[in-house]
Amino acid sequence: GKDLEFKPRRGVTWVDGTVCKLELVRHGLEGPLPGPRGLAVLRTCVVLNLRGNALSGNIPGDIGNMVALEHLDLAENELE
Repeated sequence: GKDLEFKPRRGVTWVDGTVCKLELVRHGLEGPLPGPRGLAVLRTCVVLNLRGNALSGNIPGDIGNMVALEHLDLAENELE
């Protein structure tokens, strides 16, 4: 499977050099969501849609630091 370290072009919308939307629905992503450092690059992200992957573990509290987030979809994963 793929992990969140790869840099896809489809499913990512960039604005002024930052990720605005990350929509990686059913991309075969596996493992835990990134910790604070990984989520920091998504601070200005408005849409985070990772539905239908094999993500596991806990949902990091640092998602709360994504101040611009308007839509979050983590359904159909193995998250706790």
